[in-house]
Amino acid sequence: MTVLLAVPLTVAAPLLPPLPLWTDRYAKSATDQGVRLDIDAVMASENFTRAEAVEVQNQLRDALRTNPGGDVDLAYESAVAAVRAGAFEGRFAKETLDTAPFVVVFDLDETLIDQAYPTEVAATCASFRYRDGDRERAVQLAPGWEVVFDTIRDAGGAIVIDSANLDARVDAILSAWTWEGVPLKDHPAVAAWVSNSHLVQQAAASGRPVLEPSKDLRGFDASLDKVLLVDDNPLRVFQFANLRLPPKFQAERWCGGAADVRAMHEAVLPGIAAEIEDALSWQRQHGGTFADAYRPYTALGRLAVDAADAALPGPRSRAVVWVREHPETVERDF
Repeated sequence: MTVLLAVPLTVAAPLLPPLPLWTDRYAKSATDQGVRLDIDAVMASENFTRAEAVEVQNQLRDALRTNPGGDVDLAYESAVAAVRAGAFEGRFAKETLDTAPFVVVFDLDETLIDQAYPTEVAATCASFRYRDGDRERAVQLAPGWEVVFDTIRDAGGAIVIDSANLDARVDAILSAWTWEGVPLKDHPAVAAWVSNSHLVQQAAASGRPVLEPSKDLRGFDASLDKVLLVDDNPLRVFQFANLRLPPKFQAERWCGGAADVRAMHEAVLPGIAAEIEDALSWQRQHGGTFADAYRPYTALGRLAVDAADAALPGPRSRAVVWVREHPETVERDF
């Protein structure tokens, strides 16, 4: 007599053990917290790229938010099937990212926009408004955003929006925000946009442990040789050698602030545009990677420049050149 063994229809989702609920500021309940996947395990088991594996997590978390009591393994298999068929929730132009000479990833809140400022200020200071459920929210765009976007696009680079905010809210903002008459989510210069459920954690077996759900730049550039992240919040970052850390953009200070405060905000994004142009010029003349050419302006690169500036005679620009010539002096982690 032949005994037929039942074969499970689903493979157990490779989940990371959850952190305590109080560590997730976006979670309001245990069911709302959702799950995080072991991204490297998903890549290995499904033969996915990192971006595809992260998108599986995004779609899995979306499904469990919609149906908190749903079967996790079934939702995982459904997400795997959707991604294998090429379905991405947001925009993800893989060919553009692969072929672009450099990629600049922008955080959204308090880097490119502010949407958390007093209503009395928003009454006269708002670039646009959008619907967030039953509420209308005002958004003020950081001054100079078009300058840095134009600089990247004109130099052949790719733009990515990577927000820690919730998925639907990011979609609504990028739909209401227009550039050259086109919603930002659809603009051809924006190669990708992702949101909260794309934030990853990482077990020690895969490298440096990542406890805080964070932005992983390897989904846009596996080598980390041509990618830059512009983000005001280092708490959700773990590739610090690729981080340009600007001051927070606060609409209340910019809209009603003193002239010097306004001037400070107005200089930030055009200044980053100038740094990108300088890095590209160095790369054209000396070769190497875009990331190394830009390294002196990153969060960790500035520490090396400060040290070199204190030791070397001449202007600070000499220290910038020295760091570019000695990229190994820039640490990868704090």
